[in-house]
Amino acid sequence: MRWRNHQIITGLAIYSITGGFISAGLAAVGAVLPDVLEVGGVIKHRTVTHWPYPYLLLASALYLWQWHNPSVLPYLLFFFVLGVVMHLLLDSLSNHGIPVGQSPSAGKRLSLNLYKTFTPSEEVTSAGLVVVFLATAYFRGLLSGEHIRLEVNLVVQLMGMLIGR
Repeated sequence: MRWRNHQIITGLAIYSITGGFISAGLAAVGAVLPDVLEVGGVIKHRTVTHWPYPYLLLASALYLWQWHNPSVLPYLLFFFVLGVVMHLLLDSLSNHGIPVGQSPSAGKRLSLNLYKTFTPSEEVTSAGLVVVFLATAYFRGLLSGEHIRLEVNLVVQLMGMLIGR
């Protein structure tokens, strides 16, 4: 899946669940990490960087850290890593899938074969997911002017704190 589709779908999915711009934005940034880690083709595409178990373990650890000791760092890291997990879920919908064996090179892959990257089937699948997550956000009231205004104010306040105003 193209990076833009990974980021749009992941951002919308997380927003439709949390209603938060920050969590959605962090997840959208994390949504390209598995491909970025391939270091310009040094690591073969959809191998070790797409093996889900380390990311799932890390996401679980961050969730437990946040649960037992609520603070900003585990919150931010959790949603970033959740973006990585969403990347893998979206790639598992493709014809090539993701490695799920005992090791990334074990040969076992998860593929639902809904689309092929760089074809119209990717765009149709992406559009369908966008509609699902937008509808979810709409019916949860997360697209209302009031909710969006509150989220924008929160982001502005946090940015002000970060730059010292």
